[in-house]
Amino acid sequence: MPDKNSHLMIEQIYNFVCMKPSIKSKSKYMQMYIFFEELHESTKDRFIAYKPFTYFGVFNGGEKKIYADAAPEFFDKVKFINWVVKSIN
Repeated sequence: MPDKNSHLMIEQIYNFVCMKPSIKSKSKYMQMYIFFEELHESTKDRFIAYKPFTYFGVFNGGEKKIYADAAPEFFDKVKFINWVVKSIN
């Protein structure tokens, strides 16, 4: 499967999400929801999130379920992006 979501592209989406004015005041669940919704490659209705930390969508060209309960803190940029790369590939 081609790597549509390169490390650089994921970092760009991460930086975009971090620029949103209220992102720091959101819960970890919502921070990740916003991030994965932006990373999702299909229509909004095909992205689903379940509490506490499960996200289902199209990533890297295929449907994937991401279990994020053990994800690093959202604002630990390097660890978080590396975790995302591993999780969607």
